[in-house]
Amino acid sequence: MVGFRQLLHDIEIGGYVIPKGWQVVWSPCMTQLDESIYPDPYTFNPAAIPPHTMIPFGEGPRMCPGYELARIEKLTMIHYLVIQFNWNLSLELNALTRDPMPFFTQGLPIHIQIKDPLI
Repeated sequence: MVGFRQLLHDIEIGGYVIPKGWQVVWSPCMTQLDESIYPDPYTFNPAAIPPHTMIPFGEGPRMCPGYELARIEKLTMIHYLVIQFNWNLSLELNALTRDPMPFFTQGLPIHIQIKDPLI
């Protein structure tokens, strides 16, 4: 996914000056793989994301029109999972580590079973 923008002022990138008024293409995907912003971009670690840098739906007046739909779909999915399934811990609770936020040292494996199977 890419976004097109018109530059409001001259900008220098990699030694090249791009003049005001030019159309540029911006890729949030490539930005989110930039190791100067995200030290280990291929590892899923939400705690390592610097504030205000993850913008999968864009920002401002050109924000993705599907943002609200995606938010509602996410909430609907969570509601469905909570209502339709039984959730149980697979192991006894294990030790907590704080670094800086608390987390389970052996993870938190769960067993999920549908409440009313159709079979």
